[in-house]
Amino acid sequence: MILGEPWGLCALAAVPAIIVIHLWRRRFRPRPVTALFLFAPQARTMASGRRRHRLVATASLVAELVAALAATWFLCDPHLGDRRDARHVVAVVDARARMQATAADGVAAAVRARAALDRVLEDLGRDDRATLITSGATPRLLCGPAARPGDARAALARWQAAEPWHDLEPAVALARQIARDGAELTLVSDRAPARLDADVALIAVGAAAATSGLVDARWHLDGDGERIAVRVLAQGGAPRSRTLVLRDAGGLVLAERELRLEPGVAQLALFAPPAGLAAGSWVEVALTGDDAYRVDDAARVLKPTRRVVRVRVEAAPGKAAWRVAVLRALAAVPDAVVEDEREDGATARGAAHLVIGAEDAPAPLGAWRLRVVAGDAKPVLGPFLARTGHPLLDDVDFTGAVWAGGALGAVDGDVLLAAGDAVLLAERRRPRVREFDLWGALPASTIDRHPGWPSLIANLVHARRRALPGVDQPNLPLGQPTTVVLPPGYDALEIAGPDGARARLVADGDGAVLVPGLAHAGSHRLILPATADQPAVDDWATLNATILDARLGDVVAAETVARQVASGSGARIERSRSTLEHLLPVIACALAALAAWHAFAREER
Repeated sequence: MILGEPWGLCALAAVPAIIVIHLWRRRFRPRPVTALFLFAPQARTMASGRRRHRLVATASLVAELVAALAATWFLCDPHLGDRRDARHVVAVVDARARMQATAADGVAAAVRARAALDRVLEDLGRDDRATLITSGATPRLLCGPAARPGDARAALARWQAAEPWHDLEPAVALARQIARDGAELTLVSDRAPARLDADVALIAVGAAAATSGLVDARWHLDGDGERIAVRVLAQGGAPRSRTLVLRDAGGLVLAERELRLEPGVAQLALFAPPAGLAAGSWVEVALTGDDAYRVDDAARVLKPTRRVVRVRVEAAPGKAAWRVAVLRALAAVPDAVVEDEREDGATARGAAHLVIGAEDAPAPLGAWRLRVVAGDAKPVLGPFLARTGHPLLDDVDFTGAVWAGGALGAVDGDVLLAAGDAVLLAERRRPRVREFDLWGALPASTIDRHPGWPSLIANLVHARRRALPGVDQPNLPLGQPTTVVLPPGYDALEIAGPDGARARLVADGDGAVLVPGLAHAGSHRLILPATADQPAVDDWATLNATILDARLGDVVAAETVARQVASGSGARIERSRSTLEHLLPVIACALAALAAWHAFAREER
């Protein structure tokens, strides 16, 4: 006799409890009388508590004992003979989008993978179990753990391969944690991985083919104007030609170009976008013709919003020389618009994003400011010590410049650039605002004629541009994070994906929100929730996620191969019972309980 659940024997404690109850059960012996008038009208009462009586084998006692034994039978699961251990198949399914690549017969690798794994699940018995894991940047359970084969087959029928590029190792590691106690571990993909442990069975259902597709598509706005840049890559096979077309939202072909593709060599194609399109509008770039992997043959490209930095340059009387030096450097910076100082003062001051001026130069609320202040330090030739990693000093090197007028002693803010004891550049940070102090006397220095000067001004403008509200580049590959800056007054952002799911992200003190890599291809709406001072904005901006990746289009090494390992025989899986085994003790317990209730009521009468 084998007990599936030995703890179920605890239900036998009900047997002595029933016997004890019947030993102290109040009962009266029948007494014969000679006349009816001898029956007293009041009920007979006991002078003290109940006393133990001789146990009488009544029908209610027998029925209650049978009900307790039937409940114990159900809970402890007794069965004759030792059942062989169940099989437990733990399968990792490659969910990368390249599983949609088709073979010569037009059948995708994902369809063949589904059919091959379905045959494995079909061979499992009723007591066997299956766990399905889909790969991804974050692997997830498709079914299980230890689900019935029928449930696993139903979940497999709903599976789709549409994930961006990722490594299979996290999914295999998760499967290895589940595949213990003799379970069988299987990987289903379109090829054999470079490194696969010997205890992992492999079902590869790919077919090698030459492909070509888009690997990147962006809409650029810069000093050179607008352009749509598309990179196309052919992989495997012989050189071939494909036509790249540009279509508008209505499907009208705006431009097309014939490309001669060499395998392994990416080709860049530039298109002039149609004039008059508003920010957020989109066009489609597509490759015509047949291809084994069609996912990367077309992509939508959104037009970004141009973000320009309005700069006001103010000079105190007698400081016109350094103003000219600043304007000369700003002329070479794209997306920098210098305000005309002859405009109305209120309008000009309220519109500036960046103010460059003397120490007392006023700045509008929320604007960045660079103050040029002359200090007492003597001219120095260096060496110049710069704060490593600060965006204002990227590719800035003043070696060989004469710098006069640095600040001696402590200054207000963080020191970014120094030479000896002289502080040359300092920064003060406040929420959404940066203030920089440039200590120097330009007439006595050569820094304004040094190559590092225009680089410093350009970095300042670029840093201010990145801090302006909006999205810098709306076209992103799946999985690539980006930063979005919210308008003043908003402290959170909601992202509505193409599948309808929403995520809420909180901004930092500068209003910047770090958006993690998007998981679904398509348009993601950016929503500004309402605050105490600002209303909600439902369609503030849009992020367009594309699944373009050269690694996804590489099916040259795809293959069809199967590698079996020793079948697991020691999986400790919960024993399943047939319908009769389930219902028989339950029915016996219910009938016995009903009989006990009927017998007890009859005995009381």
